Amino acid sequence: MHHDDAVESDNSKKPEIMSYYNSTKSGVDNLDHLVGLYTCKRKICRWPMTFFFNMIDTAVVAAYVVWCCKHPYYQNEKSHKRRLFLIDLAESLVSEHLTRRRNNPQTMQRGVKLAFKALGFHNQPNAVIVAQSDGKQHRQICPRAVDRKTRTRCSECRNPCCQDHSSVVCDICHDND
Repeated sequence: MHHDDAVESDNSKKPEIMSYYNSTKSGVDNLDHLVGLYTCKRKICRWPMTFFFNMIDTAVVAAYVVWCCKHPYYQNEKSHKRRLFLIDLAESLVSEHLTRRRNNPQTMQRGVKLAFKALGFHNQPNAVIVAQSDGKQHRQICPRAVDRKTRTRCSECRNPCCQDHSSVVCDICHDND
């Protein structure tokens, strides 16, 4: 079909390859339309980042198409199914990172703690200080200018923590939280 010089039999005498192209180009136009509705692109001058953003947008559209084929009744009563899919996808992608960040509150900045609170996530209880077994001093989350070292570690995440960035909690209070 694509290697011969066949023309259409009607009065237009258009090459057959042009008719085929015109009949199939709507898929690309539809993909561009869907990518343009919800995109992660930002105004940036570095072409690799622009290419990466376009790959993410295309992958999200492909994931939505696969999801709809696999679950045809997903949010069937809603008119904004794709937006709900994007929200579910984003939450599932960041949930592991959010859990990891929430379990280490000593390293969180104030703004991050406030954002967690606004989203309805409650901070984990303060860690119980446990003496380190090897007896070596380790640098911890204090700024380098303070140059504070400690022998104690958090009992849950095992990160070094000084007395200013931790508090002792008894087992009864820790279990009640």
